[in-house]
Amino acid sequence: MKRIFLLVPLLLCLCGCVPANDAYYQQAQLYLGSGDFDTAAHLFTQLGEYEDAADYALYCAALDALKAGRLPLARANMTLLGDFKSSQRYLQYITALEAEAAGHLEEALALFNDLGSFEDSLLHAEHLAEAIPERDLSHARALMGASRWEQALALLETLNGYEDSARLMEQCRERINSEAYNQAMSLFDAEKYEEALDAFLALGETLDSPARARMCRGAMYQQLEEAYPTASMANAGDLISRYEEMEDYLESPQRLADLQRRFAINLKLVSAAHARPYVAFGEGIIWRVSGVEGSHLHLEAQTGMAFATVTDLAAPFTQEQEKVIIAFEYPRLTIDLDQYAFTRGSGTAADPFR
Repeated sequence: MKRIFLLVPLLLCLCGCVPANDAYYQQAQLYLGSGDFDTAAHLFTQLGEYEDAADYALYCAALDALKAGRLPLARANMTLLGDFKSSQRYLQYITALEAEAAGHLEEALALFNDLGSFEDSLLHAEHLAEAIPERDLSHARALMGASRWEQALALLETLNGYEDSARLMEQCRERINSEAYNQAMSLFDAEKYEEALDAFLALGETLDSPARARMCRGAMYQQLEEAYPTASMANAGDLISRYEEMEDYLESPQRLADLQRRFAINLKLVSAAHARPYVAFGEGIIWRVSGVEGSHLHLEAQTGMAFATVTDLAAPFTQEQEKVIIAFEYPRLTIDLDQYAFTRGSGTAADPFR
C-alpha cells in the first residue's frame, strides 16, 4: 500500500498535477505481471472506468484470492468477468483444484490435463498421476484385509502392474478360488450335485475341480437311475430334463429315449390343456382335452365341431383301453396318464397341438 501512495505523488509531479491515467494503467499492468495482484487491483481500482480498468481490478482481485486459496471468491470474480482474458481457463483451474481437494482425483487429473501448461497444471497432473494408483493400491490392500477379494481384484486389475499389484492380484485369485471350491464342496456334501457340478466346472483346473466334477456327474446319474424304474407323470418331466443334461453319460441316451417315448406326448397334453388340444382315442373318435387333475386327463368326445352323442360312441373300447379309463360317462371320459402312454405314429393319438 505504501507503494501506491508513493507512486501517486510521483506521477502527479511528472505530469504537472494532471492525472496521467495511461502511466497509472501501465504501472498497474507491471504489478499484475510481477504477481503483485493486490497492488495491481488497487491501482486499477483508482483508475475507475478508464478503459478496461474496472475489469482488470476484478481480475486482479480474483487472482489474489486464488493465490490466497480463497477459491469461492476467486470463482465468483472470474464468473463475473465472462470471457475476459484467461478467466475461463482459471475457472477450469479452480474446478480442478476443488476436485483434487475433495478427493475426486480422476476428475481433477482430467481437468488439469485439459489445461496443458496453464499455470502449474502440469505439476498437478504429474502429482495426481502418481497419487491415483497409490491411492487405489492402498484401497485394494484394505479390501483384501476385509476379505473382499473380488472387489480388491477388480481394483488391482486397473493398476496395470503398478508396484506389487500383480502379486496381490494372484493372492486375490487364490483366495477367490479357494472360497469357491469350499462352497462347491459344501453343495456336494449337501447332495446338491447339479449346483456343485456347475460350481466345479466354473473353477476349471483349479485344485482337483475336474475330478470333483466327475464325482458330481456320477452322483447325479446314480440319483436318476434310482428314480428311473418308478418314473411317472409326477416326475417324468424332471427326469427327461436331467437325463438331457447328462448327454452321453453311460446309459443316459437310452433312458432319455425311453422316457420320451412313454411320456413326451402325455406331458405336452398336460402342459397345453388350457389350449384345448385334441387326441384320437377309441374307434377313431376325436376327443377334446377339457382339463387335467394330477395324472388324470379329462376328455370330451367330438364329431367335427359338435359334441358326440351316445349313438356316436356305439363302438366299444378295447379291453386294453378300458383298463386305463377311470370314468366314462357319454360323452366324457377320464384317463390315467400314468397307465396309458399316447405315442406318435401308433394310430392311438394325434399330435396334441393340432
